[in-house]
Amino acid sequence: MKKYFSRKFLFSIKGRLNRKDYVLFNLVFLSLISLVVILRPVVENISTSLPPIQTLSILPLILLLIQTVLLALFLILLAAIIYILVACYIFGSISTTIKRLHDFNFSGWWLFFAFILFVILCLLELVMTGKLESAIDSFDELITYNLFGSIFALLLIFKKGTVGKNKFGEGSIKVV
Repeated sequence: MKKYFSRKFLFSIKGRLNRKDYVLFNLVFLSLISLVVILRPVVENISTSLPPIQTLSILPLILLLIQTVLLALFLILLAAIIYILVACYIFGSISTTIKRLHDFNFSGWWLFFAFILFVILCLLELVMTGKLESAIDSFDELITYNLFGSIFALLLIFKKGTVGKNKFGEGSIKVV
């Protein structure tokens, strides 16, 4: 698991990546992000279950203030961790997807072309359904209407890479 956090694995677009490492990278990061996102409401519920201020004398009031400040700092720390994990996941998923495309003997530019095709298909869907005016409001629906991203992801996960050497290197990369 340590290799999925290495700088070479996250930010390098050279070489190839096999199916197992591609899937494990996504599982590790999405699991960590989910864990931190699930932990945040639990901490927020702790802060809402504090006793009312009117019923407290001075010492419990000071302890309550300290507890509230600590909870607020912990929530800020959790938010920072979420942002850092999401940023690493975005950059890492771009680089791992490019390396996965290299495993098929395709250039990393195909990821850019896939993104452009995704945007075009989404816009066509909005025009055809008459929802172009509310496109910003219905961005969540936009993703569910388009199957292209799902098909692309399934190909990256299940299609076997090129056997042996190709123009991007020998076999799948192994990061130590």
